[in-house]
Amino acid sequence: MPSRCSACLAFTSSGNRWARLERWLHRVNVPTHVIWGIWGDGDRIIPPAYAEAFHRLIPGSTLTMIPNAGHLPHVERAAAVAQAMHTFLRN
Repeated sequence: MPSRCSACLAFTSSGNRWARLERWLHRVNVPTHVIWGIWGDGDRIIPPAYAEAFHRLIPGSTLTMIPNAGHLPHVERAAAVAQAMHTFLRN
């Protein structure tokens, strides 16, 4: 049985990179927690819609949006990110 892991996927907004990534996300076969909070729901660099797409394309994934955070919520809202990770890893 695979151990729990969190996939934090970063990429540029380049459509070419997204197209390549999109073709492979369905192959992720370990428990995956997409924390859009790694960038935050107020991110102006990578839109939250990408998190929703990751979640939709990775079978069995969970999705957590960290509110009131921008591109660096692990700095801006560290406690919320830590709680989301803790909850995911306990399940």
